[in-house]
Amino acid sequence: MILPKQTRGWLHSPISLLLLLCILITLFALAYQPQRRIALDVTAHSSDKFLDHFHPAENGARWTEARSGVWLPGLGGGNLSWRVDLRLAGPRPGRFATPAHVIVLANGAMLAEFDARNQEQDYVWEIQSWQLGNQWRSAVGD
Repeated sequence: MILPKQTRGWLHSPISLLLLLCILITLFALAYQPQRRIALDVTAHSSDKFLDHFHPAENGARWTEARSGVWLPGLGGGNLSWRVDLRLAGPRPGRFATPAHVIVLANGAMLAEFDARNQEQDYVWEIQSWQLGNQWRSAVGD
């Protein structure tokens, strides 16, 4: 491929090369964004605004009602996936040993549905950016 004389001169200009380098660095930085992390401690009073139908925190735990949710608005718009880690135990002490039925939704799409075990267990989901839309919700019910 033969470039016109004007184009060849433009590529040899130090200012043009610097501008091209800045553009490439900017594109690289936008393509490889660092993963954002949100840690939500449901036992903290400051987290109440994200919780829907949860009992007050007691002894380092917070129990849900028959139908509860965690709302995280404004997570959409990025191009990276989100990893959701959830530590969950089954029924509240003193209640019947009926396992809690858990449904995990991302922007209305179901990611998981299961009955929580009686002992504490960690659960992990990877949510792709196209699944997020504008909010993430986890619903818990008996």
